[in-house]
Amino acid sequence: MHSKHTFKLLIAILFFAGCASDRPRSFVAGIDAQTRQSRVEDAQAQRVKGHPSIRFDAALLDTLDASLAEPDLKQARKLSDALLTNAHDLAMRCASNEMLRLSDEAWSSVVTDYFGLSMPIDAEIRGRLADEVRRGSDVEFWLLQQQIANAKDIASLRIILADLRKNTETSAKVAGRGGRQATGILFAPAAAAIRDSIHDDEATCQGDGRFAGVTRYVLSSDATDLSISNGDLLARYAPVFLQETLENPPYNASADRLGTVVASDRGDIDVDTTKPSIYGYTRTVLLSGEAHVQLTYVLWYPEHPALKFGIDAEAGHIDGATVRITFDSENKPALYETLNNCGCHHRLYPSEALEEAARKAFGETDKGKTYVIERDAEEYDVIIPGLLRTQDGDRAFVRCLAGTHAVVNVTFAAEKPNEPVVATEQYQLRNYDELERLATPGGRIVSMFEPNGLVRGAERFEGKIFNSLGMLSAGQPRQRGTQLIQWDAYDFDDPHLYEKIIRLPKHF
Repeated sequence: MHSKHTFKLLIAILFFAGCASDRPRSFVAGIDAQTRQSRVEDAQAQRVKGHPSIRFDAALLDTLDASLAEPDLKQARKLSDALLTNAHDLAMRCASNEMLRLSDEAWSSVVTDYFGLSMPIDAEIRGRLADEVRRGSDVEFWLLQQQIANAKDIASLRIILADLRKNTETSAKVAGRGGRQATGILFAPAAAAIRDSIHDDEATCQGDGRFAGVTRYVLSSDATDLSISNGDLLARYAPVFLQETLENPPYNASADRLGTVVASDRGDIDVDTTKPSIYGYTRTVLLSGEAHVQLTYVLWYPEHPALKFGIDAEAGHIDGATVRITFDSENKPALYETLNNCGCHHRLYPSEALEEAARKAFGETDKGKTYVIERDAEEYDVIIPGLLRTQDGDRAFVRCLAGTHAVVNVTFAAEKPNEPVVATEQYQLRNYDELERLATPGGRIVSMFEPNGLVRGAERFEGKIFNSLGMLSAGQPRQRGTQLIQWDAYDFDDPHLYEKIIRLPKHF
């Protein structure tokens, strides 16, 4: 960067206060507003009005509620401080990706409005401005921490926390649901009838039979450190994916190949099947007050091909599936979950140890249920195909159907007898963050996802069918933090999900 531009920018940042437009007075808040105006905001977390230095997701909001309910001031402060630290880290991760996605024109507009300067924008200036946003966010966060630390009693602390809760914006995954229902009220009965018909067959519609052929995807022997919390566990338990491979499918065979997500200079999203990848992330949630690690693996295919004569409402560009492992209190796998990335075809595979813990806690099975851990859910009963005999350190075998890419089984046994292995390929385990900051050939940074969390360019016709039920583009794959399951009745990231859909022991 030219030295005169560096000097002018630093002088402006040091001495200019306020701005020459109707933008927010804070530079940090101004950048936050610009990311929305430029439609590069991130849907995985919820902003807090008046506090651009923190954002919440479902797990953090649950911790916020726990902090509000804590009667002891010392403990409430401890919970709140840890909560806000994590909320700040989440905000900085999202904001950093958003700033990378801002165009030079957007940055130029911000510089003009806040500092009265007109200058070429290059990588160094962008970096310096982004650093100022981070520094400003750190200051705002520190002031919030001081409020928490100086709260004189539990009532004062709760006022601060309640204000944060009140000003937390609605999640993208439910925003606009009422409007969609209102505008489609005439079509809702027909859509509901279709939904109920599909759901009646959900447990048996895509069974696990013998595959004509299998492509085995195994973790690469040169897997690298993902540099994320619990990244070692993520690599250690990375599953073997057994992809059904048809000899002569009635569609392009590449549709059933795993790949790496790529973006064009126009922002179009595709999957490069010459480079198999699985995207992973981790989190820790409180289940009955105890911390449990969750590992999540996400795979992507280039398309869901048309499989039906005429219009196939489920067909579309980009498809994928998710596997989540929840660990017990001793950091051993206790529960596997699978679903398509749109949120459909959700399944649970408890370990035999978890089922035994449920038996000790609840006794016998409920009427009509196979396992003690099953329960009558508030909306839709969860589907549990079977129990897993897990062994510490073992990798699960995850079986995926051709065409639909639905996960039809998780097991710790090897492939089925006489099921030919067509090929064995190694996949790279990648940080899910990469999907939110994809580099294009021309050097732009874009997200795989729209500001509402939907994968770009991956709309399905079924989205129109179920719009009247309030569902956001049914069938279209979604970003982490925005996935809803069981016809959008449940939030996949809700820390209390298991309490609603299974009989979960308090301690496991």
